[in-house]
Amino acid sequence: MRYQAAVISLLTLSCTAVLDGEGASEPAPQTPGNGQPTGNGATNPPSSSTGGGNTNGGAAPTAPAGTPFGVSSGKPDLLPFDVRMRRIASALQVQSNNPMFGALMANRIKLGDYDHANGVLPDGLWIASRMANWADALTPVCASPEMKAAFPALPGDVRKLAKAAWGRVITDDELTEIQTSVTQSGVEPAIAYEATCMAIFTAAEFVFR
Repeated sequence: MRYQAAVISLLTLSCTAVLDGEGASEPAPQTPGNGQPTGNGATNPPSSSTGGGNTNGGAAPTAPAGTPFGVSSGKPDLLPFDVRMRRIASALQVQSNNPMFGALMANRIKLGDYDHANGVLPDGLWIASRMANWADALTPVCASPEMKAAFPALPGDVRKLAKAAWGRVITDDELTEIQTSVTQSGVEPAIAYEATCMAIFTAAEFVFR
């Protein structure tokens, strides 16, 4: 697949502000519990239960201090499969049941979707195999008549496509990144068109929230 260079190099596009671990809460200091070493050679004696204290014989579990509920370690979250597909449909102004999405729907579990009836939970990992499956499933989208009608010249129409897909104007640095990736993928017009389409719909700006 000659477009893979464009896909892989665009994965971190527009996501440089989110660093691995940045924004994560510092772990709360642990206080030695009953019967645990204090670090100075002594051991805290077991405490007695009096008054309104816990009388179940064990300490009540508490959430770590400074860790808001539901907040991750600062890494970007992969958008759910259905949201990613609806974003493509919105960018191309088509319905989500359009035949161009057949490959996406056929591979939706591989792409991180859920199937509660069969015990399959959503999977938000953006691993290499999932990236490749996503790119393969985008092939009919990028080759569709609707795509060609809306964006007839790629990479010439890349600014227009990025605005429709990302919801904002592409920066000069991002544009340079795409142009470099497309050049690496080949100079044939059909390859350049597909590589640009893949890059926009696989960029971190599009697949992450």
